[in-house]
Amino acid sequence: MLEYLFVVAVSQAHAASPRAVPGWAQAWSFSTTAAPTPPQCPRPERAAREPRPEPAARSWPTWEVDGAGGAPGAGVPAEVAHNAAAAATLVGGELSGNPADIRRVREAVATATPRVGFWGDSHAARGPLVARFREVLAGRAGDGGVGFVAAPRPGQKVSVPGVTVCATGTWDRRWAWAAAAPGGEAFGPTGNVAEASTAADGGWLHVVNATRLSLAFERGPTTGSLAVSVDGSVPVRVLTAGEGPGVAGFSLPPGPHLLTYQLLGDAPVRLVGTFVETGDAGVVVDNLAVSGSVASTWRKWAPTPLRSWLDWLDYDLIVLEYGTNEASNPALTLESYRDEVRWTLAGVRAVLPSVACLLVGPPDRAVRRDKDRFAVFQAIGWIGEAQATVGREFGCAWWGMQPAMGGPGAVVAWGNSDPPRMARDYTHFAEVGARAVGEALATAVAASP
Repeated sequence: MLEYLFVVAVSQAHAASPRAVPGWAQAWSFSTTAAPTPPQCPRPERAAREPRPEPAARSWPTWEVDGAGGAPGAGVPAEVAHNAAAAATLVGGELSGNPADIRRVREAVATATPRVGFWGDSHAARGPLVARFREVLAGRAGDGGVGFVAAPRPGQKVSVPGVTVCATGTWDRRWAWAAAAPGGEAFGPTGNVAEASTAADGGWLHVVNATRLSLAFERGPTTGSLAVSVDGSVPVRVLTAGEGPGVAGFSLPPGPHLLTYQLLGDAPVRLVGTFVETGDAGVVVDNLAVSGSVASTWRKWAPTPLRSWLDWLDYDLIVLEYGTNEASNPALTLESYRDEVRWTLAGVRAVLPSVACLLVGPPDRAVRRDKDRFAVFQAIGWIGEAQATVGREFGCAWWGMQPAMGGPGAVVAWGNSDPPRMARDYTHFAEVGARAVGEALATAVAASP
């Protein structure tokens, strides 16, 4: 009975009508009123890694510009040279695409209980961009919780406001795109799981406010079990044997909570993460992004278990933020990238045929040559162009981070601003820049339908 009540509560919070109750959900209810102080998280010793080489423009065409306003290289458009030397600015910008698709995106977040799935690469995975996107939407629709928190490995930093996580033992990271048999294994809704197998492996999650914590994992014929405790309660045994997705859900009174888990050592466990929710109204944005991923990562997921996850999560809007890592591939061409986006979106629509969809193009990017000289990637512009064009074929609107920053060359101005809006690699955002872009994206999405 508890299992049925828990799952229906989740369904009613995030859908206009209750979804089918999945048979793979386990559930418990606790009446704890205060969470214990989270324990100290040990820092594992790590072998020194070889320094990563400085990024290079490789064979991509680039524009050579001077961030101090000096003469640009030959053939550099005046707009690019101007953007590089001008003061950093946030243009923002509107959504583009078919009017009906733009309207569906905005209608999706205008409901009382919108749920958004946000996939992408390191720009999203680092946290601040999606956190600010969620904060802006929550200011309009109410706060339904911080959503998905990835299962960490020992020493891994997870950036989610109001949440602290820790892993102990020897958890390994498993990627869908590194699997030996592409498309044959299940890796949750992120394409990424943490796997461990001994009784020394465990972890915890502390959240400042939640009424539901859903510990998610992939089941398997040889997967083991976990002892899970909430706020110091007597642990319950969570079984992970079986096939397909698994969730252990805990209904709680509002407030801070500490969830701890420890493997029982009987067989491997593959954790996806924890869904953190608050109340029955407001927006939930699940940050499902993974650093290093590309749009074609979607082709590596096994479609049947992925569809089971997405049916349960029942998104009103999906956001797909990709393009930066693709720009590092010197073999990629405009034509091949269009094909890649088309192939990827066909896979997305195979598991999410009708949900509102938004593609987010990559930020402007450069390589620093010396103090004031930079090589600005020309490819970022046509990567965004390809996304916008192909997205129309699959009912997806588009919004570009490069245009929001002021156009090609603006990455130099953003990196040279005070405080800097870009990291030293002139590829990733500094926190202040990430939050500014996240707010601009949310503002464009939340405009009146």
